[in-house]
Amino acid sequence: MRQGSAQTLERMGVAPTGSAELTLQRRLIVSLLVGLLPLTFLWSVIYFAAGAPLSAAVPGLYMIIAPINTAIFAWNRNLVVYRFVQLLTFLVLPWLLMMSLGGFKTSSVVIIWAALCPLTALLLEDPRQAVCWILGFVGLLIVSAILQPFLVPIGLPETFVTWFFVLNVGAVIVIAFALLYYFVNQRNFFQQRSEMLLLNVLPKEISEALKAGHQPMPAQYEAASILFADIVEFTPMAATMTPLHLVDLLNDVFQCFDDLVEKYGLEKTQADCEFSPRHAGGRGRAQVW
Repeated sequence: MRQGSAQTLERMGVAPTGSAELTLQRRLIVSLLVGLLPLTFLWSVIYFAAGAPLSAAVPGLYMIIAPINTAIFAWNRNLVVYRFVQLLTFLVLPWLLMMSLGGFKTSSVVIIWAALCPLTALLLEDPRQAVCWILGFVGLLIVSAILQPFLVPIGLPETFVTWFFVLNVGAVIVIAFALLYYFVNQRNFFQQRSEMLLLNVLPKEISEALKAGHQPMPAQYEAASILFADIVEFTPMAATMTPLHLVDLLNDVFQCFDDLVEKYGLEKTQADCEFSPRHAGGRGRAQVW
């Protein structure tokens, strides 16, 4: 049941329309919500059991705000508002929890959770907007240092404080790593797709030169062989096939040529050509060696 709920929340991040980057942002922030809810529940239960009900209410507040904000996002698809509310809760609630526990040491530096705010903003927003969130985080640290002498520790056991240092620092580092790992994997996936599309249009050498920012230079060959390929009775056969199957067939044909070129170590370039008008009446590729 819990797994089904998590999958439902993750699907909320998939937009029916929009760019791949926007879809990635939505998936990332909703996945972060799914990952944080169990942890905030655990932190709330532990603080309540340790005799700090006020402190336990702070992560409990996140458990109320985050699902409501996500439900509104699922309804109106307003990523800007949803992202702002989530980032604000990431920033403010750990600071409130630290204040309720009596400062940096007695809270086991729980304010480190607020570092997820600028990190997430850097992945999801314009870098200039992310700067505002990191300034907000630094500002809260300064305010906390100023207020530290006036805060009253709630008297948690020393062992409890020590182990929560481990939990807070370790959990934040693991989440930060998971965020970056997921983002990099998804970015690489979309980059590979775009490169595959580019290679369907341009030869690999030209594609690599364009990506490197170089102007492709014309190549000179002392000798070359050109293969003109024709498919017998192409027009009647194409009339019986769907467009997708027809494209797959042509791809298979030219893939055979590509395999032969690689097998015999020939240098290959590609150029557009006309299929035989008697059969195809369309465009294809000429293989040049």
